[in-house]
Amino acid sequence: MENYYLCIDMDAKLTYKKAGIYLVVIFLYYLWFQAFYNMVAFDSIYPYGNLSQALTGFAYNFFPILALFCLNALIVFNLSRRIKLIGLKIVVDLVLSMMATAVVNLVFLGVQTWCFHREGHVDWAGTLLSDTLILLLNEMAYFIMHYRESKFREEQQRHLATRMQYDMLKMQVNPHFLFNSLNILYSLTSIDVEKSREFILSLSQMYRYILSQQQTQRVKVKEELAFLQSYIDVLSIRYHDCFFVDITGQTEANSQEVIPYCLQLLIENITKHNAIRTQCPMHVSIEVASDSIIVSNPIHPKINAEHEASSGTGLRYLTELYNRYGRQFVAQKVDDRFVAIVPYL
Repeated sequence: MENYYLCIDMDAKLTYKKAGIYLVVIFLYYLWFQAFYNMVAFDSIYPYGNLSQALTGFAYNFFPILALFCLNALIVFNLSRRIKLIGLKIVVDLVLSMMATAVVNLVFLGVQTWCFHREGHVDWAGTLLSDTLILLLNEMAYFIMHYRESKFREEQQRHLATRMQYDMLKMQVNPHFLFNSLNILYSLTSIDVEKSREFILSLSQMYRYILSQQQTQRVKVKEELAFLQSYIDVLSIRYHDCFFVDITGQTEANSQEVIPYCLQLLIENITKHNAIRTQCPMHVSIEVASDSIIVSNPIHPKINAEHEASSGTGLRYLTELYNRYGRQFVAQKVDDRFVAIVPYL
């Protein structure tokens, strides 16, 4: 409830701010147009004999202009806002604006006749010109605001889509990773109890990281590398020291950000699609560069690889997620190596 009232208060402040800016625009427009009209009609910007005449002229001409601004704002921002065709909207706005000018002029004539008991006078050409300029200003403000709102909605939709894609990635990665980890643990318990304990310790560190990143969409490189090291320790136990990862590069890039789990997913991909054994050890290279992280490995295809279904879910979602951020994730074969380039966010 407290947040609700806070939002209302912020909306009210924003409305007051817009109203204040609009009044300033009206006042500046009046000063400019009155000076322009005085030059055309009297060959002088200040044709008044004294301050009293100037104030009387201000009161006489400002309120019709204020009325035209308010009526045009009502027309542009409310009455015709549901019209989708831009050309049709402008035509409707122009017709309604001319009608509003006629109404303001007639009311002005009536006020002069009934309240001041004198013959009314209105410069129809001047008021039509002024109304056209006022309509143009309101149309510009409307289309600028409409453009900004469209960009904001587009950004919100992009953010929502990114969040949905990221959640889908986590749903794909986490259960699969847990399933593999339990299989590894099961195989280790009958081989080496001490290594099983080391495995459990590394696994607990990894899942502590996974739980801490459940609500985040980006993480520091140094944190991702620390998590990756725990995963590498697990794989070293699993593959009996036939799996090696060499991490090199710039330490200053550790403050950059990437999508969580992206490096772990790439390493997992390597173990999934390559044969790793004593006769064919796997040496993975990870280079932390100034603008990206480059992960590469030799291709040692499994003998029964053709029988294994590969959905490519992880790489596909990484590609789409980075596209949402306006970054390009690259994963491709280069000669006899597989190279993945993870850009910073």
